[in-house]
Amino acid sequence: AQVPLIYFCGHLFVFCAAMQSFQVEQAGEPRRPPSKGLLTPRVIATVAVGSVAAALFVAVIVAVSLRRSNAGTAGPSFHGYRGMPFYVREPKASYLSATDCADKAGDRVDKQPWSAGSGFAGPFSLGLKNAVLRVCSKDKKDLGKLVVHSPPCDSPGRPRHVGIINSGNNCFLNSAMQLLLGIPELCLALFDERNIVDVGRSPVAALSYFADAYHSADGVVKEGDALRLRQELHKLGIVRGLSGQEDPGEALAMLFGKYSFPVNSNFQSVIQNYITFRISDTSEDSNGKKDTISASCKQIEECHTHGLASLAALVPLYLPFMPQQFVSLDDMYDVTFEKEPRTDFDNPLRVHTPTGQRLQVPKYVKIQELTAAKQLLLSMQLEAYDAAKDRVVKRADHIMVPERWRGKTLVGAVQHMGQDNHGHYVAYKRRCIDDSHTGSSGGGASFEWIKYDDAVTELVDVVTVIEAIAEGKLLVFAEEPDFPSCGSLQT
Repeated sequence: AQVPLIYFCGHLFVFCAAMQSFQVEQAGEPRRPPSKGLLTPRVIATVAVGSVAAALFVAVIVAVSLRRSNAGTAGPSFHGYRGMPFYVREPKASYLSATDCADKAGDRVDKQPWSAGSGFAGPFSLGLKNAVLRVCSKDKKDLGKLVVHSPPCDSPGRPRHVGIINSGNNCFLNSAMQLLLGIPELCLALFDERNIVDVGRSPVAALSYFADAYHSADGVVKEGDALRLRQELHKLGIVRGLSGQEDPGEALAMLFGKYSFPVNSNFQSVIQNYITFRISDTSEDSNGKKDTISASCKQIEECHTHGLASLAALVPLYLPFMPQQFVSLDDMYDVTFEKEPRTDFDNPLRVHTPTGQRLQVPKYVKIQELTAAKQLLLSMQLEAYDAAKDRVVKRADHIMVPERWRGKTLVGAVQHMGQDNHGHYVAYKRRCIDDSHTGSSGGGASFEWIKYDDAVTELVDVVTVIEAIAEGKLLVFAEEPDFPSCGSLQT
């Protein structure tokens, strides 16, 4: 569409140059004799010069336009990171080259001889300083461009003093990103493309460019980088809009929906549902194994079904309506429900055991329990039915959160101040301080807390944190020794 406009401009230039060759009659001057015809030598020379100039002008404009077009469409094919092993979504990739794939003398990084999984090559571990590398096959074919990013995650126990500018109603995303970058294993898994469910809907590129900005920031991530992240996440359906306040827990749940995390991860918690019953309460089932549930009996009387595990990196905690203003996290996060035996004689439970028993179970107990990972991220939300609105609404009751809970230590949190989806979100992360004089005596390290209020970061004490997260929205707990050193921390 630009080429016709360019030619039009070129011809207009030639026409104007030709018109300048004509003598223009001015008022009060004597009339000059007209030239003999239009194609005088002067006109011909002027047209020739103008045509050459127009041709050069058109050639330059077209070349620049094509270069910009190619640069805009040939975006990065792959993403890699310094300081961490990564995999390339190209099974034929054999090495990364700093120059050309056929350049034998150029710097290169060979893939390590480990299993990368179907559809991937690697892992690769970068020691080169180049910002862009070429992905090469074993027979020296160029498979695409790899953009090299900064280390995306905080070092274990060492969150950075970096704020994020809030241009308006973006504090929910700022606080969520602060928390994610501070949970090492979960953070690294977010940048591993092997965990992506749909390649065409991957958030890895958007997260990578934001991590670059966060890593290289001189104290504060710029407004444009924060807005770019929101725009990209909006395209993927992770955040609802380009403006307005949203819920960080809901945004993280949508983000995690783009991934399928490995089951054995230290951040992968398991919620298991199963049913227990006594053999003495059962009768023989004569209908066979069809539509029955597998069960096993560890003791003579006690049996339980093999419930399917529901896996989630983000464990949601929706607390039911409670009349008191303060709710205890320890009391409410009891995931064992329906402790009283349930009796259903009209439709008894039907099970089969590995030994071949087929049983009808009229009386049983439903159990749901949590096996928490070493790093546990809780999303909390109190809800209640509002009769006037005829729907469930969010509550802003205070929740009593201990510093240590269920054998884990509080290491991060997001505080919500305000009502429903309005108000303001602030993040907190715990930082380890090296104490060499206490390490030898077994006293462990000491800690400080960093408060992230958008662009502003400041040190606060643990009492301030505990008081603030009574309005907690997201909580991060980590399993660690009783007297940890900075080098032994999970997060």
